[in-house]
Amino acid sequence: MFTRIRSWGPPVLLIAPTLILLGIFVYGLIGAGVWTSLTDNVRGQTTGTVGLQNYENLFNDDTFVYSLRNVGMYTLAFVAGTLFFGFLWAWMLERGARGEGIFRTVYLFPMAVSFVASGVVWRRVAYR
Repeated sequence: MFTRIRSWGPPVLLIAPTLILLGIFVYGLIGAGVWTSLTDNVRGQTTGTVGLQNYENLFNDDTFVYSLRNVGMYTLAFVAGTLFFGFLWAWMLERGARGEGIFRTVYLFPMAVSFVASGVVWRRVAYR
């Protein structure tokens, strides 16, 4: 049992700094943002906590509700359009439409170029 725990020691020690930094700079800042949203913070001066009053004011503001609706509609339209054109592109390539070679070249060429360029750079770095 202790050998299994000991075998986890080095990986945990190597991952620990990353987890600590992730906890501080991601989750810590999310927590600070939530705390700030629950206070009466004006230009960096906090006078006290107001609870959910800020959120109540936000959702009672017509401009915010209108903007939120616009963002929701934009998101739905973007996701639907992306899915539609992605499936259309895949269907055209799969069924062998006219100009399939052009479509494949336009789609796959940028990916191939980046892999080739990366390979050339690493070969030069490794064999110098």
